[in-house]
Amino acid sequence: MVGPRSTTEGMPSTLPGCQSRVPPTAGAGHPSIEYRFLMAEVHFWLQSWEHECCGDHRKVGDTITVDLSFDGNVEASTEPDHVEAFPDGEMLLVGTGEDAHKSEPALIVRTGPVEAGVVGRYQSGRVSCRGKLWEERHGDPGGGPAVGEVTGQITSIHWRPAVYEKTELSGDDEYRFVRYDEGSTVYNTDKYPGRPKPMSPVLVDVLANPEKYEAKIVPVERRPPPSGWAFVFTLDV
Repeated sequence: MVGPRSTTEGMPSTLPGCQSRVPPTAGAGHPSIEYRFLMAEVHFWLQSWEHECCGDHRKVGDTITVDLSFDGNVEASTEPDHVEAFPDGEMLLVGTGEDAHKSEPALIVRTGPVEAGVVGRYQSGRVSCRGKLWEERHGDPGGGPAVGEVTGQITSIHWRPAVYEKTELSGDDEYRFVRYDEGSTVYNTDKYPGRPKPMSPVLVDVLANPEKYEAKIVPVERRPPPSGWAFVFTLDV
């Protein structure tokens, strides 16, 4: 179980995306200025259940291509294209949104080398998006979430454990997601504090042949909290 997508703190400091002014090569006099992105820094999040199901082996220095959706605030904008990464793992994207042509209303927002799917009834045109980018690995080809494709080199990987608190619902103990904690920096996705240990031969046999073993139910008051987490990747694109 993992928590919902919500605001976090604790990411290492990062730099905003860069732009450069490059004049056209031809023409005399005073040619107009053409703006091009030289590089942008991008944070994106990957939930634990998606990685544990079918996540790729990744390490710092790898060049990867990911499908990204956006979750956060979307507003109309008249500002020029802009990409900015924030220390808390959020992003600011200012760009052009076009109809994603999905079964549910959605846009594909493009700005420089970055694009992301944005689900919701938003007007096509210039938009400003402030929130999180999430990697989508389980979209239904026919009706999955709108996504944009981004390619870049991994410069850091951060492991962020989820924090839960107990609530009382209908007499049973339940837990609700609170936030992602600061966590730690890792070098690759095969070595992180939350990685499950290999199952023992006895446990494998229990799962394969439950009738051989007496079922033991953990009392409600002793149930442990969920153990979700997320990776936060940083790319140079």
